[in-house]
Amino acid sequence: MKKQNGHSGATSKQLSTLENACVERGLKLSPAKSVILDTLEKHKRHMSAEDIYSKQLNLRSDQAQTLNAIYRNLKILADAGVLIRRRVGARWVYYPASNNSQTVQLIDTDTGYVIELSPSLENTLREGLLKEHGYDISQCTLELFSHRKINSSATSS
Repeated sequence: MKKQNGHSGATSKQLSTLENACVERGLKLSPAKSVILDTLEKHKRHMSAEDIYSKQLNLRSDQAQTLNAIYRNLKILADAGVLIRRRVGARWVYYPASNNSQTVQLIDTDTGYVIELSPSLENTLREGLLKEHGYDISQCTLELFSHRKINSSATSS
């Protein structure tokens, strides 16, 4: 079954989760937005505008966008609630999907790199809060901001 792509009324490929979120919010699904959303979904990690731009340099020239166009489209997507604009320190901004409500992340403030942590960390926190305070977590978004220690045991293994 084919769905409408939202920008020309013609039928085309199946819409992705993020593309559907655009259509549900009444956004025009332009080819530029589709390429950005496809890049975000393909790479399954938090990406900055610069990350998206560097991935698009490998595209055909008719699909490539300027960095300014990417920033403009990311702002539109964040303003509509499709993506969330997250600032890490003074230098890094990344754009996770707004539908990812259960997240525990370790964010390197030196590089802006975001690591999705194990769900077991959230489960441990959930169980502890329930046991000690009688609360059950209905939604969890935990961001841990960190600096990597140069001589840590994690890097020497």
